[in-house]
Amino acid sequence: MGSFYQGGSPSNYTIGGVRFWFNRLVDDTVSPNRYQGYQDMGNVVDSNQEQTVELQDHYTSKSGTRRKDRSLVKQIEEDILFTLDEISTENLRTFFRGGDVTNRIAVPATASGWAATTVYAAGVWVKAVATPDNLIYLCTTGGTSDATEPTWPTAEGGTVTDGTVVWTAYARGVQVDEIMQLVGTELRILGNSLSAENIVVKDITGVTTHTLTTDYTVEAVLGGYYAIKRVVGGGITDGDFVRVGYDYATRLRKTFSPATETEIKGQALFFGVSDTGNEFMRSIALAQIEPEGSFALNDDDWSSFQLRLKILDNTAAVPTAPFGLFHHFGVGSDI
Repeated sequence: MGSFYQGGSPSNYTIGGVRFWFNRLVDDTVSPNRYQGYQDMGNVVDSNQEQTVELQDHYTSKSGTRRKDRSLVKQIEEDILFTLDEISTENLRTFFRGGDVTNRIAVPATASGWAATTVYAAGVWVKAVATPDNLIYLCTTGGTSDATEPTWPTAEGGTVTDGTVVWTAYARGVQVDEIMQLVGTELRILGNSLSAENIVVKDITGVTTHTLTTDYTVEAVLGGYYAIKRVVGGGITDGDFVRVGYDYATRLRKTFSPATETEIKGQALFFGVSDTGNEFMRSIALAQIEPEGSFALNDDDWSSFQLRLKILDNTAAVPTAPFGLFHHFGVGSDI
């Protein structure tokens, strides 16, 4: 039978870090329940386990004077409040109660028009010629295009076979009528202006098209973003509102819609890991995770945020350990 030493030794001091893993519950209406799978949520800066016990006192009046003869535990609540300092899609999604994550590929601001009987390699982008639209098309199977332009898909993700080429449609970055007021020679940064192209500035009625360099200039700012600046003496009166349209590139990214999940449940693991100190793991059968406080960013490019893990009774699924288990590995174990 194995054992580990727990005497009064400095080697028992816990020095090290804590990691948090979470297994999000996706669907509990089917059997077995559907889980996303454990994901490493990162380094835990600090962690505080809170236990609230509500007692119900009982009094006896056998002697005439009521005397308390016992206190019964009426209710127990157990929470773990912890701080993370790793920015990841899953952590952001959890803190902001986000919905499903969608992977988005990088899409250029514009591309050359499609051409007939042309050899295209996989990875080449084109745009429609006969009927321009707000989609752009990626060659996902290389080959030679047909003699006539294909009927392009009308929605993102749609595909079309063109000769021996297969095109897949993606949403093109198109900004229509971004309204701004041009005052003096102040810069007005375009809201979606990463690698902006085909910039058109019109008056507020949309009738008059202003002229680049005569009425306004386009200035590069913020590493690839662009701004509009009024030219003094040009066709834009100081303080006028204008409409700006342009194409823009989008970067490789993951997206989710925040504030769409009312509750986030799942299983959790806390690992206390160190080279010389006591090592432990807290496994939690069912818990609800909630954001706590604010999401803080500072100028050191470092951020932290708190989550609260509310431990729930999971007797129905795990009657022998409805609140999970606490594992103590002693000193010097490797997890």
